[in-house]
Order: sequence, then C-alpha cells, then structure tokens
Amino acid sequence: MNMRLRYFTLLFLNVLLLLSVAGCTKKEEAEPKPTASYQINDQLVNCQVSTTHESNGGYDYLEIHLTSSPQPSSGPEVLKLYFYKLSGQPVAAYELADIVLYDSANPKGAPFDNDEAILTQAADGSFSGTFQGRRSVLVGFVNQKDYVLSAGVFSKARL
Repeated sequence: MNMRLRYFTLLFLNVLLLLSVAGCTKKEEAEPKPTASYQINDQLVNCQVSTTHESNGGYDYLEIHLTSSPQPSSGPEVLKLYFYKLSGQPVAAYELADIVLYDSANPKGAPFDNDEAILTQAADGSFSGTFQGRRSVLVGFVNQKDYVLSAGVFSKARL
C-alpha cells in the first residue's frame, strides 16, 4: 500500500510539473493590424491598409491603399497614395507622386491637388505616415465644389 501511494504521489507531481511548464510556454502575440483614417470635408473615414511595391526603369514605386471600412452603400472607395524614389536610395528618399480617390463617382480616379505626405519606416519594416490634400471640382459653369482631405494617418502598413 505504501508503494502504491508513493507511485500515485509521484505520478501526480509529474503531471503537475508538466502542466506548470506548459503554462509557461511563450504565446504567439497577434501581429498589430494596419490601421488608417482620414477626413474628407470633416467626415471621418476609417480604413483597412494594403501596400504594393514595384521596381521599374531605375525607380521604386510604393503604393499605400486605404480601403474604407465599412464600404459605403454607394460602392467601393479606395484612397491611394503613390510614392516613388530612385532604386538603391534609402526609404527616406520616397517622395509623394499623388493622392487619388477611387469611388463610384470617380472609377478612374480623382487626384488631389496641393497634396502632401510624410512616409516613415519603422524598425520592423512597416510603413507609417500622414497626409493631406485638396481637390476642387467645377460644378456647372460657375460653381466650384472643394474636397478637403485632412487628418490622414496610416500605420503598420507592410509589403
């Protein structure tokens, strides 16, 4: 009987040890999701972020795609920031080429004028930045409608 008690005690301690070690294993942390938002004429738009990169003709091209989330009932809406630099130059050399809004009213894109953006790359390789711009559209023969893009920000965008 004493032997049996020792056996079960030893078995119990081994199971307890295994459970405590299993509880100490490192858990995978979820990768932070890319986030973005901007305002058009003071209306806040939250977005999902994706990127594309291409090298061609001695230049590197980087696109940041900001897809509104949730999508408006009028259809898909994507704001794209286009950057370029000479191939071989550091990321800090990227310059903004244009900011263009693609939506149901502008399926071929509506570029912003006087647009500005700051692009930075974090140590983990992700991109973050801020942006703004303005677009004026002639409505009829005399009237003009202004679209003001402000408070634009994105983070954790990855290639």
